[in-house]
Amino acid sequence: MEWPLLIVAAACAVAAIVIAFWVDRDRARRRQRILASPPHQPVLANLPSPEYLTEADVRAQAERLQTASDQADSDIRSAMADVKALTARLASDDFITDTTRRQAILLDPVVWIAQSVATMNDLFEPIRLARRRQCGLVIAVGQADPEVVRTLAVNVLAGTATCLLVVTQNLDQVADRTGGTVLSTADAEAGYMPATAIGHCRAWIADLEHSWIIV
Repeated sequence: MEWPLLIVAAACAVAAIVIAFWVDRDRARRRQRILASPPHQPVLANLPSPEYLTEADVRAQAERLQTASDQADSDIRSAMADVKALTARLASDDFITDTTRRQAILLDPVVWIAQSVATMNDLFEPIRLARRRQCGLVIAVGQADPEVVRTLAVNVLAGTATCLLVVTQNLDQVADRTGGTVLSTADAEAGYMPATAIGHCRAWIADLEHSWIIV
């Protein structure tokens, strides 16, 4: 009785080995066919061809940007003709941005107004506000320490600051035109700057004698 069972068991084992061999060979053939065929990439196949800018395209784009800049300057100049000049001079010619007209122009700046500024620490809050809003800063004061003037001018020339420092005895008029508040020297030194203290205008144009505030 044992021999027939052994024979049957051996036959089953041989059959299992043969089946496994054929299954493995079939899988190997399928893998080879997949590897030999080109990859199937339906998503990439549907992508449009990349577009490249030519030198002419780049020049045309630059001309369009320059035209837009010229148009903005033209609009500001037109508005400037309707604004009464205010006696508010640039603290230094280093703030001049238009060397042809000897003027400085800031578009859409915030305006900080104070009786005087003695140190750069006095300007910490308005500078931080301008950077947070990513806009220019006009500093209008009755008096400015020469060291503050030099420090701001150096930063403007270096491109690390976008600001104007103007000196004027017409601070109340600046506040009226920009919607700001004149801070006392003590408030400026203390860093006191309520929300109502900051003014704003569409453009500020200044030379070494006057300012034009466009609202």
